[in-house]
Amino acid sequence: MKRFKIIELLCFSLFLLFVLSCGDYELLFNFDENGECYDSSARSLSTEKFESLVLNNGWKHVSTHEITADGKWQKENFYEVMDGGSPHHLFFESMTTVKVFSRIIMPDAPRLSHRYAYDYLEERNKIILKSENERDLYMQILSVDDKTLRLLECMGVNADGTKFYTYVVYRKMTAEELEEFQTNYTE
Repeated sequence: MKRFKIIELLCFSLFLLFVLSCGDYELLFNFDENGECYDSSARSLSTEKFESLVLNNGWKHVSTHEITADGKWQKENFYEVMDGGSPHHLFFESMTTVKVFSRIIMPDAPRLSHRYAYDYLEERNKIILKSENERDLYMQILSVDDKTLRLLECMGVNADGTKFYTYVVYRKMTAEELEEFQTNYTE
Protein backbone atom coordinates (compact mmCIF):
# COMPACT_ATOMS: atom_id res chain seq x y z
CA MET A 1 0.00 0.00 0.00
CA LYS A 2 2.85 2.41 0.86
CA ARG A 3 4.55 1.63 -2.44
CA PHE A 4 1.37 2.51 -4.35
CA LYS A 5 1.08 5.87 -2.53
CA ILE A 6 4.71 6.71 -3.29
CA ILE A 7 4.24 5.92 -6.98
CA GLU A 8 1.00 7.90 -7.00
CA LEU A 9 2.75 10.88 -5.35
CA LEU A 10 5.66 10.66 -7.80
CA CYS A 11 3.30 10.59 -10.81
CA PHE A 12 1.36 13.56 -9.46
CA SER A 13 4.61 15.49 -8.87
CA LEU A 14 5.78 14.82 -12.43
CA PHE A 15 2.41 15.88 -13.80
CA LEU A 16 2.49 19.09 -11.75
CA LEU A 17 6.02 19.85 -12.93
CA PHE A 18 4.92 19.36 -16.54
CA VAL A 19 1.88 21.63 -16.16
CA LEU A 20 3.85 24.38 -14.44
CA SER A 21 6.58 24.29 -17.07
CA CYS A 22 4.08 24.74 -19.92
CA GLY A 23 3.35 28.42 -19.45
CA ASP A 24 4.26 31.80 -20.82
CA TYR A 25 7.49 31.84 -18.83
CA GLU A 26 9.53 30.78 -21.86
CA LEU A 27 8.39 33.69 -24.02
CA LEU A 28 11.33 35.69 -25.32
CA PHE A 29 10.74 38.61 -27.65
CA ASN A 30 13.00 39.90 -30.41
CA PHE A 31 13.69 43.34 -31.85
CA ASP A 32 14.24 43.99 -35.55
CA GLU A 33 16.71 46.47 -37.09
CA ASN A 34 14.18 49.30 -36.58
CA GLY A 35 13.75 48.49 -32.88
CA GLU A 36 10.31 46.97 -33.43
CA CYS A 37 9.48 44.19 -30.96
CA TYR A 38 8.01 40.89 -32.18
CA ASP A 39 7.65 37.23 -31.29
CA SER A 40 9.10 35.06 -34.03
CA SER A 41 7.48 31.94 -32.58
CA ALA A 42 3.89 33.25 -32.84
CA ARG A 43 1.82 30.95 -35.03
CA SER A 44 0.30 32.43 -38.16
CA LEU A 45 -3.33 33.48 -37.79
CA SER A 46 -5.29 33.66 -41.03
CA THR A 47 -7.81 36.43 -41.63
CA GLU A 48 -10.55 33.80 -41.45
CA LYS A 49 -9.34 32.60 -38.03
CA PHE A 50 -9.04 36.21 -36.86
CA GLU A 51 -12.65 36.83 -37.91
CA SER A 52 -13.93 33.69 -36.17
CA LEU A 53 -11.96 34.01 -32.90
CA VAL A 54 -11.43 37.75 -32.37
CA LEU A 55 -14.11 39.65 -34.26
CA ASN A 56 -17.37 40.60 -32.49
CA ASN A 57 -15.90 39.67 -29.12
CA GLY A 58 -15.03 41.79 -26.13
CA TRP A 59 -11.70 41.10 -24.44
CA LYS A 60 -11.25 41.96 -20.76
CA HIS A 61 -7.79 42.75 -19.42
CA VAL A 62 -6.18 40.14 -17.16
CA SER A 63 -2.53 41.23 -16.91
CA THR A 64 0.09 43.44 -18.55
CA HIS A 65 3.84 42.83 -18.37
CA GLU A 66 6.58 45.18 -19.51
CA ILE A 67 9.04 43.84 -22.10
CA THR A 68 12.63 44.80 -21.37
CA ALA A 69 15.36 45.68 -23.88
CA ASP A 70 16.73 42.12 -23.70
CA GLY A 71 13.37 40.69 -24.86
CA LYS A 72 12.29 39.29 -21.50
CA TRP A 73 8.98 40.16 -19.89
CA GLN A 74 8.58 41.25 -16.30
CA LYS A 75 6.59 38.81 -14.16
CA GLU A 76 4.86 41.48 -12.07
CA ASN A 77 1.70 43.06 -13.43
CA PHE A 78 2.55 46.47 -14.91
CA TYR A 79 -0.59 48.18 -13.58
CA GLU A 80 -0.15 46.96 -10.00
CA VAL A 81 2.84 49.27 -9.56
CA MET A 82 1.48 52.23 -11.54
CA ASP A 83 -0.37 55.17 -10.02
CA GLY A 84 -3.19 56.75 -12.01
CA GLY A 85 -3.12 54.40 -14.98
CA SER A 86 -5.39 51.52 -15.72
CA PRO A 87 -5.54 48.77 -18.31
CA HIS A 88 -7.71 48.92 -21.38
CA HIS A 89 -10.23 46.43 -22.70
CA LEU A 90 -11.01 45.70 -26.35
CA PHE A 91 -14.02 45.09 -28.57
CA PHE A 92 -13.36 44.29 -32.23
CA GLU A 93 -16.57 45.62 -33.82
CA SER A 94 -15.60 44.94 -37.42
CA MET A 95 -12.60 44.15 -39.62
CA THR A 96 -11.79 47.87 -39.62
CA THR A 97 -12.88 49.19 -36.19
CA VAL A 98 -11.86 48.34 -32.63
CA LYS A 99 -13.39 49.96 -29.57
CA VAL A 100 -10.97 50.54 -26.68
CA PHE A 101 -12.36 50.97 -23.15
CA SER A 102 -10.19 52.77 -20.57
CA ARG A 103 -10.37 54.70 -17.33
CA ILE A 104 -8.03 56.93 -15.39
CA ILE A 105 -7.89 55.80 -11.77
CA MET A 106 -9.05 58.94 -9.98
CA PRO A 107 -12.15 59.69 -7.96
CA ASP A 108 -15.10 60.40 -10.25
CA ALA A 109 -12.99 59.91 -13.39
CA PRO A 110 -15.10 59.04 -16.41
CA ARG A 111 -15.00 55.68 -18.08
CA LEU A 112 -14.16 56.33 -21.71
CA SER A 113 -14.31 54.41 -24.94
CA HIS A 114 -12.71 55.35 -28.22
CA ARG A 115 -13.02 53.80 -31.66
CA TYR A 116 -9.89 53.26 -33.71
CA ALA A 117 -9.57 52.25 -37.30
CA TYR A 118 -7.20 49.33 -37.72
CA ASP A 119 -5.70 47.04 -40.32
CA TYR A 120 -5.02 43.35 -39.75
CA LEU A 121 -1.83 42.11 -41.42
CA GLU A 122 -1.92 38.34 -41.58
CA GLU A 123 1.81 37.81 -42.27
CA ARG A 124 2.85 38.74 -38.69
CA ASN A 125 -0.52 38.60 -36.93
CA LYS A 126 -0.32 42.38 -36.70
CA ILE A 127 -3.12 44.77 -35.78
CA ILE A 128 -2.16 48.34 -36.68
CA LEU A 129 -4.21 50.98 -34.86
CA LYS A 130 -4.56 54.17 -36.88
CA SER A 131 -4.32 57.40 -34.89
CA GLU A 132 -4.97 61.03 -35.76
CA ASN A 133 -1.40 62.07 -34.91
CA GLU A 134 0.04 59.61 -37.44
CA ARG A 135 1.85 57.67 -34.70
CA ASP A 136 0.23 54.37 -35.44
CA LEU A 137 0.50 51.79 -32.68
CA TYR A 138 0.40 48.08 -33.21
CA MET A 139 -0.32 44.78 -31.56
CA GLN A 140 0.90 41.32 -32.50
CA ILE A 141 -1.40 38.41 -31.71
CA LEU A 142 0.72 35.81 -29.93
CA SER A 143 -2.12 33.34 -29.44
CA VAL A 144 -5.90 33.30 -29.34
CA ASP A 145 -8.56 30.71 -28.63
CA ASP A 146 -12.20 30.83 -27.58
CA LYS A 147 -11.24 32.01 -24.05
CA THR A 148 -7.93 33.88 -24.11
CA LEU A 149 -6.20 36.49 -26.28
CA ARG A 150 -2.47 37.14 -25.79
CA LEU A 151 -0.95 40.21 -27.41
CA LEU A 152 2.35 41.98 -27.71
CA GLU A 153 1.40 45.67 -27.62
CA CYS A 154 3.32 48.79 -28.54
CA MET A 155 2.00 51.06 -25.77
CA GLY A 156 3.66 54.27 -26.92
CA VAL A 157 6.96 56.07 -27.15
CA ASN A 158 9.36 56.89 -24.31
CA ALA A 159 10.91 60.36 -23.92
CA ASP A 160 14.09 59.14 -25.66
CA GLY A 161 12.09 58.11 -28.75
CA THR A 162 12.20 54.36 -28.15
CA LYS A 163 8.95 52.44 -28.30
CA PHE A 164 7.50 50.92 -25.14
CA TYR A 165 6.25 47.30 -25.40
CA THR A 166 4.13 45.06 -23.19
CA TYR A 167 2.89 41.48 -23.15
CA VAL A 168 -0.86 41.55 -22.40
CA VAL A 169 -3.31 38.77 -21.56
CA TYR A 170 -7.07 39.20 -22.07
CA ARG A 171 -9.98 36.88 -21.45
CA LYS A 172 -13.09 36.77 -23.56
CA MET A 173 -15.94 38.82 -22.08
CA THR A 174 -19.33 37.32 -21.46
CA ALA A 175 -22.24 38.91 -23.33
CA GLU A 176 -23.30 40.58 -20.07
CA GLU A 177 -19.83 42.05 -19.47
CA LEU A 178 -19.65 43.41 -23.00
CA GLU A 179 -23.07 45.01 -22.63
CA GLU A 180 -21.96 46.57 -19.33
CA PHE A 181 -18.85 48.04 -20.96
CA GLN A 182 -20.89 49.36 -23.90
CA THR A 183 -23.35 51.00 -21.48
CA ASN A 184 -21.00 52.37 -18.80
CA TYR A 185 -18.15 53.73 -20.94
CA THR A 186 -18.85 56.94 -22.87
CA GLU A 187 -17.34 58.05 -26.16
